[in-house]
Order: sequence, then C-alpha cells, then structure tokens
Amino acid sequence: KKVSTVLQNSILAKHYDAWIPIPSHPLKDYQRGYNIIEKIFKPYFDLQNIPIKHILKRSKNTKALATLSKEKRIKTLKGSITIHTKTPFQAKNVLLVDDIVTTQTTMKECIKVLNRHTCIKTLDCLSLIKT
Repeated sequence: KKVSTVLQNSILAKHYDAWIPIPSHPLKDYQRGYNIIEKIFKPYFDLQNIPIKHILKRSKNTKALATLSKEKRIKTLKGSITIHTKTPFQAKNVLLVDDIVTTQTTMKECIKVLNRHTCIKTLDCLSLIKT
C-alpha cells in the first residue's frame, strides 16, 4: 500500500492537534542530509493541517540500536531523550511518529518523557514499519 493510503486510513478516524517525530540526533540528520521521519511523514501531515511539534530532542548520539538486544537498547536510550522546549506543551490529541519500531524501546522512552513534561490528553503512536 502507499504510505498516504495507510496514513489516511489510520489518521482520519481522529483529529490530531499535533504530531511529534521521534527525534534523531542532529549529527545523524547532518550525516544523512535530512531527517528521515520528517521526509516521510511531513508532506502528508501538512496536507492534513496537522502541525509538527519539535518538543523532543535526542541529547546523546547513541550508537545504532538495530544491533543491540532489548536490554542494551533500554540502557543505551536511558536519558538520551529530553524535552526540547521550556514552553509548557498542552494538547488534546497528539500523534507520536517513528519510521521503524522493533522493540518499542525508543517509543516507550519518548512516551515516558512526554508524560512527565507535557499535558497531553491522548497520545497515539504511529510507525511506518513494525518488525
């Protein structure tokens, strides 16, 4: 299926106030030349008038998680995701977006940080691929 079809079927059922990309470290974005999550998802969300909110940041440049066990991923990610803004963030419905979810470790770490530092009524998660 086309990405836009999958997104449309999953997103149109609910109105979202914003979407938050899982953050990558700025060095990785620089090496790639772009942010992969924004490259994939932003055009669609722009068409749906769902604003992006960069409120998470990856403060540590962790090694690639794909080769690590779930336990090592948890250890590696601990403390690497932080809030990027000092402005309080409040929203009713927010979508947390990642490209690939394998063990859910990154997604869960982001959810913990968002739950501690924001006021979001409903936080849904979306990924392009779940392995």
